[in-house]
Amino acid sequence: MESWRRSLPVFFAFSAPTIIWLLVFFLIPLGIIWFYSVGENVSLTEIDVTWTLSNYDRIFEPEILTLLWRSLWLAGITTIISLIVAYPVALVIATAEMKWKPWLLLIIILPF
Repeated sequence: MESWRRSLPVFFAFSAPTIIWLLVFFLIPLGIIWFYSVGENVSLTEIDVTWTLSNYDRIFEPEILTLLWRSLWLAGITTIISLIVAYPVALVIATAEMKWKPWLLLIIILPF
């Protein structure tokens, strides 16, 4: 097998779509959100970038901490319920006979 260093054009041809995808759908939106986070609201649709960190001070307000705790609690409960339901179902599907596995998977996937 040929090393990727010997065929750089092929390497870049295969990695370019991934890099473009990450830039367009991850890094650029993340940068926009970061610029919004260091700015101040001027109106409903306009944000003035003032390079202030006052938005980050709001994290420690009691209302925000209450919402954060409630979100973490709900996420934890949801995870526990999902694990309690999903493991037995996965075990049943994994140990079922081959002729029943597609039907069991269909029953699980069909509602989605």
